[in-house]
Amino acid sequence: MYSETIMRARGTLLALLGVALLAWAVVAMRPAPPLPSAPPPRTTASAPVVRAIGDLDRASARLRDGRRPSPAALADPSRNPFQFGAVARPRPQPASRPPKPEEAAAALAALAPLVLPPTPVSLVGLVDREVDGRVVRIAVLSFGGRLHYVEAGSRLGAAYEVVAVGSNAVDLLALDTNTPRRLVQR
Repeated sequence: MYSETIMRARGTLLALLGVALLAWAVVAMRPAPPLPSAPPPRTTASAPVVRAIGDLDRASARLRDGRRPSPAALADPSRNPFQFGAVARPRPQPASRPPKPEEAAAALAALAPLVLPPTPVSLVGLVDREVDGRVVRIAVLSFGGRLHYVEAGSRLGAAYEVVAVGSNAVDLLALDTNTPRRLVQR
């Protein structure tokens, strides 16, 4: 009914079970370790042992009456945390004179070369769509937290113009700096 390998495996398992039972019996028959006969030495931190009933009666009467040992008197605080002292305040500076128009123009001219980085735009996908019997390729762009479906010639907000939509890339023109940018599909 069973193959020979199964029967051998069954014999091995039964032998292991017998060894496990024998080991358990040996451990169970061991004598228990002896209990310590002398109590551990008493330390100063341990609670006192009440030997006389009179001590116990006195302690219970004290607790019943609500008498508790008085707490140690606290020293006066050195400062009041709710009283605030005078803070040395800086003297107000006299109002500065407004800048001359030449100085203001120079400050603006110094800031003029700073160009803000372009708003991030990414290519999400490309779609081919049939319009009036011809295939128009539409790019799906992520810009400003939204998805935009654009084709060649359309604008992406006030930042970009779509120059061309290829088979795997989109060519954009940044309107503020007039620089080209290519987005490739990954």
